[in-house]
Amino acid sequence: RLAVLEGTAEAVFRTHGLQGSAATRYEEVISGLCDIGRCDLAFVWSEKAVGECAAEETRNIASRWAVLAREHFPEHSERVARSVFDTYPELSSAQQLYAAVTDKAEASAHIQDRLAVKPWDLAMFQHLCLEDPELAWSTVVKAGMQQSMAQRFLDDLPEQALPFVREDVATYLDSTRVGRDMGIELLQAMRKKSAELGEPWDADFNAFLADLRRRYTERHVILRRLDEVSLIA
Repeated sequence: RLAVLEGTAEAVFRTHGLQGSAATRYEEVISGLCDIGRCDLAFVWSEKAVGECAAEETRNIASRWAVLAREHFPEHSERVARSVFDTYPELSSAQQLYAAVTDKAEASAHIQDRLAVKPWDLAMFQHLCLEDPELAWSTVVKAGMQQSMAQRFLDDLPEQALPFVREDVATYLDSTRVGRDMGIELLQAMRKKSAELGEPWDADFNAFLADLRRRYTERHVILRRLDEVSLIA
C-alpha cells in the first residue's frame, strides 16, 4: 500500500514479490505496477512471467497480459491473445483471440481445431462468436450434451431444444423457491416457443403442463405457481 502511495516502480519492486513461488512473486509485482498506472512495465513483466514459469502457475497472469494488450497495447493484442489461447485453449481465451484477429476465417479454423477435444467450449464458441447455432448444436449432439445445453438453444433452435428442457422444469420445481421461480420462467419460455411453432408443439406443451399439474396435485405451492402458466389456446 505504501508503494502504491509512493507511486514509483522502484517502490513496487522493493516491496512486492518478496515471498512465494516465482509465479506468485511475479503476480504481486504485476498487480502493484498496474495499481500505480505503469501498464507498460506490467505488460513486460507479464510476458516474462508467462515465458519463465510453468503454464499451470500463470493462468491469471496470462489473462491479465491479454487484457493489458487489448486495452493499452493493441498492436500486440493479436500476438498475445494467440499465445494465451494456444497455452490455455478454452472458451474465454478463444473469445479474446477471435476478437483480436483480423483474419477471422483462419482464427476460426485454428480455434475450432484446438477446441475439438473440449466440446462444451467448442459449442459455446460456435454459438457466441461464430453466431452459428446450427453448427453449435451439431457439436452438442455429437458430444451427447443435449440435456445440459438445451436451454441455451431454446431461442435459436426451439424444435431441437424443447424436448430436452422438460426434465429441467421438474428439477427446478422440486428445489428451492428460487428454483421454482426458474422453473416457471422456463415454462413461460417453453409456452412462448411452442405457440410460435404451432401444432403439434402447442398441443404437446398443453399436455406437458397438464402432466405437471397431476404430478404436483398434492403440492399446493407448486400448483399455484403453475397457475401462472396458461394453456395455449
